[in-house]
Amino acid sequence: MNIVLRELKANFKSFLFWCLGITAIIAGGMGKYAGFSSSAQSISSIIDKTPRALLAIFGMSGIDMSTARGFYAVIFLYVMIASTVYSSMLGAGIISKEERDKTSEFLFTKPVSRVSVITSKIIAALFYTMLYSIVAMAVSFVVASMVTPESLDGFGSGLARDILVLSAGMLFVQLIYLFIGTGMASLIKKPGAATGSATGVMLVTYFIAMVIDMTEKLDFLKYLTPFKYFEPKKLINGGSFEPVFIFISVMLIALFLSATYIFFPKRDLNI
Repeated sequence: MNIVLRELKANFKSFLFWCLGITAIIAGGMGKYAGFSSSAQSISSIIDKTPRALLAIFGMSGIDMSTARGFYAVIFLYVMIASTVYSSMLGAGIISKEERDKTSEFLFTKPVSRVSVITSKIIAALFYTMLYSIVAMAVSFVVASMVTPESLDGFGSGLARDILVLSAGMLFVQLIYLFIGTGMASLIKKPGAATGSATGVMLVTYFIAMVIDMTEKLDFLKYLTPFKYFEPKKLINGGSFEPVFIFISVMLIALFLSATYIFFPKRDLNI
């Protein structure tokens, strides 16, 4: 428990910084909706004439931005990108930081096993990951209630329902990248390279998702990128999770979590 509290304290400033970041994204994005909605028809016609590749880059492909739900879906894509960057860095950093900061000798010579240390670190990382998702959801509700209260017509429908579903989907994606981060940190011997590698994986998978949006011919690649598992444009307006993507998500989480427990205890630490 002391290690869990130690990790929570060590990662609090980073968590607070990222929460302020997503608050700014959501508030700033939805704040523009009031002005945008008054000219929604003209903006929609402009979007219709915009090249598909450009729409894919900005996350607007296949989304009706004339509605509050569509507008929020575009904003939420950027929230998800920020969330996956945070989760990747958190997962890699929380495992590798002892070697990076030269505190391995202090921690791993205590009368606790490496497995116990890893478990405590993962508990702290899970706590911040889930709290981050809750903060994003809470901020979304608050901002939406201020900007477009008429769209929040109950938790079973409308924008309120979309916020709940998108937040649940984002949590799945966050957990995938969190454990990609811990897995990378367990496999890579250079502690400074783990965070960069985990973030690199996130960027590559996002690029794949962007390419898929540019052309339907590459739709078969969607299984390779978590950004396609819980897409905002598919989950709004009554959309639901696809069982195959839930299954793949659970398998990936289990795979990288297992890799963390298998490889880190066997590693020679840089003390």
